[in-house]
Amino acid sequence: MLSDLHFSGPRYPYLTSRSKSNGPPVRKPVPGSHGYTIDQAVYTTTITARTATGSGRPLTVLTIATNEEVEISGPNHERQLLKPGGTRTLVTDKKGNLRLTLTCKDINHSPELKVRANIMATNKWFHVCPVIQDQSLVVLPPPKLTAQSDMIEDLRFSAGDTLGSHQPGDSDSPGKFHEEAKCTTIKTTITATGSNGSPRPFEPLEI
Repeated sequence: MLSDLHFSGPRYPYLTSRSKSNGPPVRKPVPGSHGYTIDQAVYTTTITARTATGSGRPLTVLTIATNEEVEISGPNHERQLLKPGGTRTLVTDKKGNLRLTLTCKDINHSPELKVRANIMATNKWFHVCPVIQDQSLVVLPPPKLTAQSDMIEDLRFSAGDTLGSHQPGDSDSPGKFHEEAKCTTIKTTITATGSNGSPRPFEPLEI
């Protein structure tokens, strides 16, 4: 209570991805212009679920969604066309890996997968772009409370008060205080901060 205790922040499981292109994309010209669109592009993406220490987290359930039509296949996973608004649930292997082959057709920009593990909140997604070689999900620490305490006084008295109870002839040893004079007063400041260390004003606290 009389000291400031500092603890290292907890670490959490997270996701990483590694992607590569399976050859150059097939392009087709846009009629009436000098531009091209992608007729077909194929990528290999490995999504890895990791523990807080960075090791593979086996048999992690992943929910996958997309904003583009993407054909998904992989070892032990049958080929399936994933459309916007739809999801597919897959499970990582014993090493925490999920290897996928992504086939994208007739697209104007890079595809993107949205991945959520069963260890994540339902409103959080890991956005995976297969044209980026390595990606990692940034897990923000939760808001926290910190307490700082200082002793203000350990005795309470007014001018003229007698603090000691020792009188001539008393059997008590000198220096014994009246019980009513003993009063330890400690000031404690509790601060609520967000994940980035900024203060959280008007945070309700139950004490």
